[in-house]
Amino acid sequence: MSSQEKVFQVTPISPGIAIGKTIKIGTSHLVEHVPERFVAEHETANELEKFHDAIKKTKNSINQLKERLKNKLATSDEAIFDTHLMILEDMALITDVENLINTEHKAAECAIFEASERYVKVLEDIADPYLRERAADVRDVRSRVLENFHVNEGNSLEKNISGRRIVVADELTPSETAHLPQDKVLGFAVNVGSPTSHTAILARSMRMPAVVGMPEELMNLDPDTEIIIDGFAGRLIINPSDHTLDIYSLKAQEANDFYSSLLEEAELLAETQDGFIVQLAGNIEKLEDVGELKKFGGEAVGLFRSEISFLSYPAPPSEEEQFKLYKELLSRMDGRMVVVRTLDVGGDKLNDSVFRHQEQNPFLGLRGIRLCLKAKQDIFRTQLRALLRAGVYGDLKIMLPMLTSVHEIVEVKNIIEELKTELKKEKTDFSRKISIGAMIETPASALLVDHIAPLVDFLSIGTNDLVQYTMAIDRSNDLVTYLYQPANPAILELIGRTVIAAKENNIWVSVCGQMASDPLYTPLLLGLGVNELSMDPASLSIIRRVIRSLKMSEAEFLASEALKCKSSVDVRKMSVELLRKTVPEIADIIIMENER
Repeated sequence: MSSQEKVFQVTPISPGIAIGKTIKIGTSHLVEHVPERFVAEHETANELEKFHDAIKKTKNSINQLKERLKNKLATSDEAIFDTHLMILEDMALITDVENLINTEHKAAECAIFEASERYVKVLEDIADPYLRERAADVRDVRSRVLENFHVNEGNSLEKNISGRRIVVADELTPSETAHLPQDKVLGFAVNVGSPTSHTAILARSMRMPAVVGMPEELMNLDPDTEIIIDGFAGRLIINPSDHTLDIYSLKAQEANDFYSSLLEEAELLAETQDGFIVQLAGNIEKLEDVGELKKFGGEAVGLFRSEISFLSYPAPPSEEEQFKLYKELLSRMDGRMVVVRTLDVGGDKLNDSVFRHQEQNPFLGLRGIRLCLKAKQDIFRTQLRALLRAGVYGDLKIMLPMLTSVHEIVEVKNIIEELKTELKKEKTDFSRKISIGAMIETPASALLVDHIAPLVDFLSIGTNDLVQYTMAIDRSNDLVTYLYQPANPAILELIGRTVIAAKENNIWVSVCGQMASDPLYTPLLLGLGVNELSMDPASLSIIRRVIRSLKMSEAEFLASEALKCKSSVDVRKMSVELLRKTVPEIADIIIMENER
């Protein structure tokens, strides 16, 4: 490759600047195929013993990794490896492997691969990108198990990396990421991955700049090529000039100083210079995430992804199991608000005992509230009973996903009244006045919001899906990601409609999608009148700084002008100008050169 400077646009997954020479790590240790092998009937008992021994050894190695990383990762991020342990304990998977050995006389390593591959295929077809990323965890765990059969020998990253380097690879699994020696690795650039992957979460926890979506041509870089990773703006610079190196060296120092100062502001209100207060909340999925939320000054749980807990059980969790989870969550939040999103998955889910229906297009199929009302109302009723019971222990609110009609809300409210009658007859304590909220994440719900708002207690805008469905794109498809435009005037129009409907009905409105965590959109959302922003806890500090530097009058003027624009490019330019005026320290770090 030429020694001339080249700049590539990629996807940032962990903020920061890394400048250094590359080291290429070969293909991931992931095993993509195991040749079919059979054993004699009298050998099946031995194969079963080998399988269970491999599971035991893998559990031990994961626990050792957790212990080793105890002081390097946030407590919530250590729980990623608890997910890996739960995969190893999944009774449906274990039974599947045992049946393949007992009835089909498959060798243990083949049975493990075949059974787990079914899980991988189902997960990879899930519409929700967050849940789709869990396929990587299953593949990671499978490869660790197969190491015990010498099918996969793994690799020692610590031994392979010398000096201070930037890792370049096709893919890094969570296990490989956790093994990256922080005293040697400055950051990494990979081809495969996303901001919601466990690899990305670990990179952020380890404060390691990282990007994904690296062009395949860069896998052929000469060893020791100098590159720059910009984990803020999503830029990969090959053979940077002396001038570029000077700029990014300064930017790296500014970023380090800036993020250190932000932690000192965690207790401050998110209040504009002219006195408008915005509630900052967190999107979380596990009890362990509460500590991280408090660390960064989160005032509430704006979105608890209840479907994640369903992954932890071989069968749907019982009412009692869910009740205890929600009660403990409220206890850890010390009386602060907790919004629980009801089961938000499609008919293509992992556990066959819960979801058997296969769909050609799960993005537009039986998912969210549709699945709960039409196919799995028994599971939905169990969850609602648990939520009603837990509601007496704190400020718990129920949020309904994937709404497209008023009738769906009416039907849910009728079910809740029926469940209240049941609980009353059983003399079981429950919340009589639990709040119900609607997620506005489809064009239909946004256009019907004048009719939806009078029926609920709050609205929450899920911008990830709202942008995807409005722009008619699959946001995981690289060919159309350029159309993923949160600042598109069409999206702003729908958000504005939602806010107006909320105000007319005296209810509050939140934004809980990725748009809430991007400083570029903070002035727009404030100006449109959003009351709450809910995001990944690690993003709270930077959004708080933006809010505290703005005047509401400036944000409102920006929003009114943005609604007159013809394109997202024009909107972003105006937002950039305001950020450079009010918070230049943030603009200098996060904003891409071509927007300056």
